[in-house]
Amino acid sequence: MYRSFSFIIISLSAHFVTCYYNRSCTVNPNSCDESKFLVCSTTVLKCFCESPSKWDKYLQSCFRKHGDACSNSPEAQCNPSHYSYCDSTLQKCRCFRPLAWDSKLNKCSLSYGTNCQLMIGYPQCSASNFLKCSPSTHKCDCKSPATRDFNLDQCVLSYGDECSSAERKDINCSSRQFLECNESSSTCDCSEPAVWNSDLYSCVLGRGQRCDPYSDNSIPCNPLESLQCNAGSSVCECRSDYVWDDLVESCVAITYNDD
Repeated sequence: MYRSFSFIIISLSAHFVTCYYNRSCTVNPNSCDESKFLVCSTTVLKCFCESPSKWDKYLQSCFRKHGDACSNSPEAQCNPSHYSYCDSTLQKCRCFRPLAWDSKLNKCSLSYGTNCQLMIGYPQCSASNFLKCSPSTHKCDCKSPATRDFNLDQCVLSYGDECSSAERKDINCSSRQFLECNESSSTCDCSEPAVWNSDLYSCVLGRGQRCDPYSDNSIPCNPLESLQCNAGSSVCECRSDYVWDDLVESCVAITYNDD
């Protein structure tokens, strides 16, 4: 009789053991750790966060992320490790200013030019925008070899830069230099038939090549060869009062005799 009673007590005690994230559980009553806002999934009988909350392995609890609905109730809190808060007007998780959501870091991050710290526990510079915290200025800057295009407000790669690796596949080659990522060489290069001109730091078209005389965003004819886009033929030709010289491979000014 004593042994039988002991067995019942042990069995009942085991039934009420608190279960943690991704551990086996019972639904009724919920044996998951409710202080972590875990519930027992009725399909797999394991402890998970109730949607849309996600498990934070560092804080060991369930939280809402950027864009999720939130409230002041404990089970609907925004993740503090994401540097987000619950906007009482929108009732959604938002980033603290001046932070913005970064899909690569999966948390709110700093934008270009903002102050940053190289220590753990501080917001990081945006990985999605190819930024890093400069140790000299303590501001978010483009990762080398990218440079800032202030007109496009983004970091861009230049001629010859590797552009197809996992880290750089989302960073554009400079459109202002008329570059694109060449799949064969995996580097930023001019689209054919344009060629790179290191003096102009841009891709240019040569004599006889097709051009667009009505677009400010198309590859230009090489001005160092005195070429311009002919509005009638849409071809790069010598500008007025110039002729092509095969010897110097450039347009040269026409000289007139006074006789």
